[in-house]
Amino acid sequence: MAGQVAHAASVGYIPMDDRPVNLEYVIDTARAAGNKIVAPTDALLASREQHGDPESLWQWVFDQAPASDALVLSSDSLIYGGLVPSPTHFLKEGELP
Repeated sequence: MAGQVAHAASVGYIPMDDRPVNLEYVIDTARAAGNKIVAPTDALLASREQHGDPESLWQWVFDQAPASDALVLSSDSLIYGGLVPSPTHFLKEGELP
């Protein structure tokens, strides 16, 4: 349906990492558009100093899903712990989800 805008009252969001373009800007833009958006704590996300925590991020998804109308999720974060570690991971093919 052309011209219609999708709107979710509550969005759960897992970015690729904690860089402002992936986290702060997205959250600020969603809020400016009138959406409620929540993201995991910085401790779970990849940063310049650390890889993200995929296991804890998955738990966050399962905890957040019932309270969200929509989820926007980075597969790099959920599988590898972030964008930067994704090409240099040490997971075997059978370990990948």
